[in-house]
Amino acid sequence: MGRPEKSRERKMAPPTHVLFPLGRLNKNRALVRTYEKAKNDEKKEGRGMEVDVARLRCKTCKNLSLSITCSACGGECLWERTCSNCQVMTNREECPKCGGKTHIWERRNIDLVRAVDEAKRRLGWTNLPEIKGVQGLISASKIPERLEKGFLRAKHGVTIFRDTTCRHDSTNVTLTQFTPREVRVDVPRLRNLGYLYDIEGKPLLLPDQILALKVQDVIISDDGAEFFTKVANYIDEMLVTLYQMKPFYNIKKPQDLVGQFTVGLSPHTSAGVLSRIIGFTHAHVGYAHPYFHCAKRRNTDGDEDSLMLLADALINFSRRFIPATLGGTMDSPLVLTTRLDPTEVDDEVHSMESCDHYSLEFYEAASRFASPSEVTVPTVKQLLGKPAQYESLAYTHAVRSIDEGPHMTAYISLEKRMVAKVKVEFALEDRLRAVDPAEVANRVLLSHFLPDMYGNLRSFSKQTFRCGDCNTKYRRAPLVGHCTRCNGKLLLTIYKGGIEKYLKPSLELVERYHLPAYMKQRINLIQKDIDSIFIDEKSVQKGLADYM
Repeated sequence: MGRPEKSRERKMAPPTHVLFPLGRLNKNRALVRTYEKAKNDEKKEGRGMEVDVARLRCKTCKNLSLSITCSACGGECLWERTCSNCQVMTNREECPKCGGKTHIWERRNIDLVRAVDEAKRRLGWTNLPEIKGVQGLISASKIPERLEKGFLRAKHGVTIFRDTTCRHDSTNVTLTQFTPREVRVDVPRLRNLGYLYDIEGKPLLLPDQILALKVQDVIISDDGAEFFTKVANYIDEMLVTLYQMKPFYNIKKPQDLVGQFTVGLSPHTSAGVLSRIIGFTHAHVGYAHPYFHCAKRRNTDGDEDSLMLLADALINFSRRFIPATLGGTMDSPLVLTTRLDPTEVDDEVHSMESCDHYSLEFYEAASRFASPSEVTVPTVKQLLGKPAQYESLAYTHAVRSIDEGPHMTAYISLEKRMVAKVKVEFALEDRLRAVDPAEVANRVLLSHFLPDMYGNLRSFSKQTFRCGDCNTKYRRAPLVGHCTRCNGKLLLTIYKGGIEKYLKPSLELVERYHLPAYMKQRINLIQKDIDSIFIDEKSVQKGLADYM
């Protein structure tokens, strides 16, 4: 019942290539499809696309623009504020006429066809890949992203997070030493990156010498290497095509990523930590120094966070894109820590032991359940402020390879098939003499299945309704029986299948392991509640005799 490993690209739900609003023209947000549909529209102004966007006017030609650079003449564009009540234009936050609040954005028609045609011209492309935009912008400025970036991302097979950065998530695992063979990097390359001596002070010459991992170096998974290769190629083409600069990365294969800078960022924080790719692993995790994980406010107990290429964060991230909603600044690289000081990170890592063996007194104290303070064990705290705090952390057990174990658990390989996961789990429990399968089944029911069924059953009675066309949500279903906005069909947000998905496996566990009658009665009560709500409405053919 632990947390499975993770190593994959972070995608928005649903995946998005560019922060460009499409309104309600196309419910699946396919921008090229919307463009082709609008191109055949008879309307010339806006082509039927009305969205909330920034109000920016060019200083030179006075045209309205979607960005701070005028698409017509290349001049600088300035913000214009509009009163939401009386539509008066002003440069103040408060309307001088009615005292209302002014905004730097407005709802207006934008010409999608013209915007896409200009993007095609700047890219020099004739055929465009399909990209996904957004229904609306949730930032305070409501400045859309350049369409060209979306097309370039689609070409290279990457998507964005809500702040327009391309991220890769992985489970955090600590590491203090490694060998060149383990990370699949040759010795000369590591020497060029500062790894000149092994932990014994001998010059680095062989691929099996043990090296102390530098505190801001990371070892990424093979999935991450493939992902960052695509991101690097996208950034290079963006620099050449949009900014008329030379390519920066020139990545031909994943091995070329060694030595490149990345930014580590954890959820619920807004400070990234500078890091450097130093190698690769087959495991679906991200290896890094304990100091590095603590600097991100993580403690590696199953936590996961993200890495992004430094150039991606510096070029594409902007405060103008982050959501204006509560918590919108979280999980955004607002600041960057360039130098990691062990004395400034979370003091949890200061209690980590640093020794190559445990003393006899330690084991004797452990056998009598003594207080930890009775035995002195060397810790990181004793090394702080000394050169030893960086490269003198000892280890107790040597291994042949850090990724020699299973690379993927069955929990991941079975994907979302919960019934199959339960069968595999209890097939293992039945083979383990140290495990009581009945107790495990009881815990699974009490901590997982029953709360899920009760919660979904309760949520069904309080659920909202959603329009299948415009995605408008209703707290209660309108009496007219359809969407009051577009006359579309209303859909449920919670279905019968989601409520009873664990019902049959629960009954099977009760019967298989002869669980207490009380548990069986609880499940039967849930089944009765479900049957009372979802009545079988299948029509039954009746004969005349039924009415006699």
